[in-house]
Amino acid sequence: MLTFSPRPETAPTHEDGRVAVLHLYYSRDGNIWRKPVSGGEQELLVNGLSGWSDFAVVEQGIFFVARANPGKRQSIRFYRFSTGQIHAITDPAKPIFAGLTASADGRSILYSQVDRNESDLMLVDLPR
Repeated sequence: MLTFSPRPETAPTHEDGRVAVLHLYYSRDGNIWRKPVSGGEQELLVNGLSGWSDFAVVEQGIFFVARANPGKRQSIRFYRFSTGQIHAITDPAKPIFAGLTASADGRSILYSQVDRNESDLMLVDLPR
């Protein structure tokens, strides 16, 4: 998953008029990384990501689904850019499935959960 934040057209500027550094955020090996779009070294921000699409970047930080420890549930956490600290958001009662996203202002998150895990055995008669 490749996510640009902030968007280039709304990139914040410093008091001296310089444009803030834009970063590319991506997941690899169960971690969230960032790298300046203009080039430079990658930086590890979060380790223990549940799945490759289980994060959303907003202006203040990154919402992400933390990998569950054995016998524990997944949890949703927030990595704050300004401090580098991770804060617990919620511990859903059911497993999270297929990622999460956040509103642009960072005031809401949306994720899917597994309510039932069922399967069917299917038999198909093929033409001869």
